[in-house]
Amino acid sequence: MLIWVFVFLHGAIAEEPLTYEAALSQALTANPDLQQSELNRDQAEASVLSSRAIFDPNLSVSTNYSWDRNKSFFQGIPFEMKNRNTMGAISVGGTTATGTSYDLSSSYMRNYGEYQATSEGSPFGGTSIQDEYRSSLSASVTQQVLKGHRFAYNVQAVEGAQQALRQSELNYQKTRQSILSNTAQAYWSWIYQTELVEIRKTAVSVSSEAYRIGQEKYEKEDISALSLTQLELAWVQDQSSELEALNAASQAQTTLLLAMGRSPTDVISPAVLEVSVPELSISLEQAVKQGMVSNVDLAIARANVEQADLSARLAKHALLPTLTTSFSAGLGSQGTDAASALGGVFREGNFPNMSVSGQFSMPLGNRAARGERRRSESSLASQRMALRSLEQSIQAQIAQQVQVLNSAKKRVELADVNLRLAQQSLTAEEAVFDAGRGLQKEVVEARNTLETASVDAVKSRTDFKVALVELRRLQGVLEGP
Repeated sequence: MLIWVFVFLHGAIAEEPLTYEAALSQALTANPDLQQSELNRDQAEASVLSSRAIFDPNLSVSTNYSWDRNKSFFQGIPFEMKNRNTMGAISVGGTTATGTSYDLSSSYMRNYGEYQATSEGSPFGGTSIQDEYRSSLSASVTQQVLKGHRFAYNVQAVEGAQQALRQSELNYQKTRQSILSNTAQAYWSWIYQTELVEIRKTAVSVSSEAYRIGQEKYEKEDISALSLTQLELAWVQDQSSELEALNAASQAQTTLLLAMGRSPTDVISPAVLEVSVPELSISLEQAVKQGMVSNVDLAIARANVEQADLSARLAKHALLPTLTTSFSAGLGSQGTDAASALGGVFREGNFPNMSVSGQFSMPLGNRAARGERRRSESSLASQRMALRSLEQSIQAQIAQQVQVLNSAKKRVELADVNLRLAQQSLTAEEAVFDAGRGLQKEVVEARNTLETASVDAVKSRTDFKVALVELRRLQGVLEGP
């Protein structure tokens, strides 16, 4: 089992050592959550385009031909009639964001009829023909004067789609920051665990050799049975620690692979641990100021406040009654052929027309609009309160994280000193023991201390990187490679 896990972690057919930058790059390329967020953003962009369709002009073209034959009476005399009607019309109409509706239309019509008396002795002998051509040109404009005249009120659907797009973009940025943070933390956890495996392996190798030498000394009666037991116990404990480290490294690798959007069965190997700890001079005031400007959660909350504020203002506008004014005018003509009918529209003798109208309406009580206004005002107050609370929370988190980062840097320095002292202590204990003036137990304890110090030295460096990543995430400035 131990060998299988080791092969899983350090397979011979492994790719190039995985660097921190490469891990972030792969996560940004393949992580399914980020890909889904991109698709949501694309859908929101398409919705914005669709929402603007309400202001697209509409072209309508129609034509009709009809034929019929029937009988009628005129002054008691029966007539047989045959009619052929041809009609065509074209119009362009639509609405604008100013609450204006418009329509431009033109029509053409020909009425052809044959009338013939069907009774003998009728004074209306023969067949009468009526061939009439008509055309018209008209325009109409309808304007909202009270409710509905405001630009923002008429573009609610577009503004809603644009707000959804802004939210989608912010959610994408939030998802991106989250994925970078998760991948970074998973990477440094994996690095720590793989370094821990190497430390545990070295400890097993040292304790195994110490136990072998102890057996030889015991056979020569140079050490006691208790000392030999202590050496064997140290060897067994180191093997147990190595197995735990291997299992933890396997889990850390799986977590990292999933964060990068890769199969958990992929084989990867870590790059050499080179964690530089720069001289940091982080101003708490500047760190908080940056977070107030760039934090994605705050940006989302501010967008919610803006949308709630707009909704409240539009709800107030909706309290107004509706007053609609309409104006239409047109020209018509009649002729004996198509040319005279069409051309006669602009000639003397045409048939002009004009109409002006108005309509006022208001629901008595207007409770729906009043209720919506109260709801929107309450929602706005709630969003503003949530924003203030979030600002305070982000400020506190950034302040705490600055302290964590400074502490992490200090722990790196202390861990390095502790490692150096542990190495010196082990060297001294081994020298004392070899001189016959020390105990085997003290040597074993010194080795354990050195192993712990080695682990702390690695852990302090990876903790520093994680602390730095978390601060940048809170500030909203976590960037990829």
